[in-house]
Amino acid sequence: TAYEIRLSLVGSEMCIRDSPNSVDVSYSIFVRYEAGAQRTTPIATGVIRANSRGGVTISTKTGASLVDRGRPYALEIQSNGQLGATLSHYDFNVSVGEAFTNRLSTTWTFAQVDKDRNVYRDFMLFYNPNTTDANLSITLTYSDGTISTIQQTVPALRRGGIAFDNDSRILRNGRFGVQVNSSVGIVASLSVYNLSNSGGDGLLGDPDGGTVAGVIPNVSTGGGVSSELSFLNTNSSPVTVTITASYARVDLPNLVRVISLPANRQFSTTLAALGLINGQTAGLKYTATAPVTASVIEYQNGDGNLTQAATVAAREYTFGDLFVNPAFAGITYRERLGLFNPSATAIDVTIKFLFEDGTSTNLIVNVAAGNFGFVQIDQQNAILSRGTPTAFSLDVTSQTPIVASLTHYDLFLNGGWSTLGSPIGLTNAISTLI
Repeated sequence: TAYEIRLSLVGSEMCIRDSPNSVDVSYSIFVRYEAGAQRTTPIATGVIRANSRGGVTISTKTGASLVDRGRPYALEIQSNGQLGATLSHYDFNVSVGEAFTNRLSTTWTFAQVDKDRNVYRDFMLFYNPNTTDANLSITLTYSDGTISTIQQTVPALRRGGIAFDNDSRILRNGRFGVQVNSSVGIVASLSVYNLSNSGGDGLLGDPDGGTVAGVIPNVSTGGGVSSELSFLNTNSSPVTVTITASYARVDLPNLVRVISLPANRQFSTTLAALGLINGQTAGLKYTATAPVTASVIEYQNGDGNLTQAATVAAREYTFGDLFVNPAFAGITYRERLGLFNPSATAIDVTIKFLFEDGTSTNLIVNVAAGNFGFVQIDQQNAILSRGTPTAFSLDVTSQTPIVASLTHYDLFLNGGWSTLGSPIGLTNAISTLI
C-alpha cells in the first residue's frame, strides 16, 4: 500500500532555574523495528531553533524512505531539550495523526476496540524502550461483561503489536475495552480503520489506567458528523459517571447526563443518543466515582478522528503538523483548536503560530471560567494573509493549566485526525482542578 509518513517538531521556550530561556534543541530520530536487523544509528538528526518548527518526511508515496519499507517499526526521538512532536501517517486512504509522548507506563487502557473483519481493522501497537523484555498481560473487557486475557512479549528496544481482526487468540467478534499491564514501562497506542465508514485514526492509551475526571475539548454530531463516546470500567464494582457538554454557542444550556457503568464493562453511546444538539460544536467533561477510561471517535469528511480524554492539564502545549492553503481554507484544509479552562476565573490563552521561515504571530483568546473555547485556526488572519500554502505549528500557552486539542483535516490528502497537544513542563491532574 502506498503511504506517506511525516514527523513535525516544535521547539519551545525552556525554563531553566525558573528563568525562561530561548534555546535551540538538537534531536536524533531512531527507528526500532519489530523484527530482524536493528539499526543503531539515527535515521535523521537536526536542530530546531527556539520557538520554531521543523520536520522530517519518514517516507513518501513515491517510494523515498528513511526506513526499510515493509518492516513494522516504532520511532524514538532523543533530544537535549524539550520538543513537541506530531506524527502524520497516510495509509489505506486514511490518515492517522498523534502527538508523541515522553511518558512510559506499566498500565495502559483503551475505551473502544472492535473485532469484525467485515468492518474493522484495529491494531494495538507497543514500544519497549528498555534494555529488558516487556512481558504483557492484555485484558479484553466486552460490552456484555465477558473478559478474556492474552499474553505477549515485546523484546527490548522493539516494537510489537496485535492485529485484532486476524489474531487467533481473540476468539470472538465484538466491541471491547483493553487494559495492558506490562512488567516494565512501555508506550501503547491504537490505530482504528473502519471500512464501512471509510475512516479511522489513532491515539495513545490512558497511561494511568483510568481516572476519575477527564475532558474532551472538541466534539460534535450531525451535519455530516457521526460520533461515539466510549468508556471502560475495569473496577470490580459499578461506577457512576456524570457527563457535561458545554456548547460553543453560549446561549445554549449545558447538557448533563448521568450514566451507570456496571463492573468490568465497556460502554459506548452515540453523542446523538446522549442528547448533543445536531450541528453544534461542544466540549465534554466527566467526573466518575471510580477511575474510568474515555474516548470519542468522529467520522466526517470521508475519514475519522479519534481523541483520548485528557486527564491532565498544562500551561503549555505544542502541535507540530498543521497545513493550510489559504485559497481553500475551511474547504479543503480545516484546522480547529479546542481549549478547556478548568480554573475558577476566565483566562487569556496565547496561540503562537510558528512558520517554517522562522517568523511567528500571536493570537490571544479568552476562555471563560470552567468552560471551553473553540478556534477555527484556518480562518485566522495569521494564515489567510500569507497567500501561499503554509505549513506551520502552534504553541499554546496560559498562565494557569488548560487542556488543548486539535482536529486536522487535509482533504487534498484525503484524511483527517485529532490529537491532544504535547504538554510542555509540569502537569496537573484534571481531577484536582474541576
